[in-house]
Amino acid sequence: MTPTDIDRIRASWAAVEPIADAAAGLFYGRLFELDPAIERLFRRTDMPVQRKVLMQTLTDEGGSVNLQVLPVFSLLFSIPVVVLYLLVNSRYGFRFHGGIKS
Repeated sequence: MTPTDIDRIRASWAAVEPIADAAAGLFYGRLFELDPAIERLFRRTDMPVQRKVLMQTLTDEGGSVNLQVLPVFSLLFSIPVVVLYLLVNSRYGFRFHGGIKS
């Protein structure tokens, strides 16, 4: 990331902080909209606490966005997709066609 990118992220985060609970609610709302099956995983979860945990996870001790956790989250969320692709590919011979053009 360039210093300009870092400044933009921190400025955006400063705008999100006052509405942190609403922003986390929007995040989970969109997540459940994209994949309704995920909502079952949160059925027994206290969502106000979960929203607070999400926002605390993304901030550092100084209260600004912790830029080191963003690549880690990206990696963690991509691993299951890659594993699923490999499993389906090995079992059914699935091949990804399209999306990437040479």
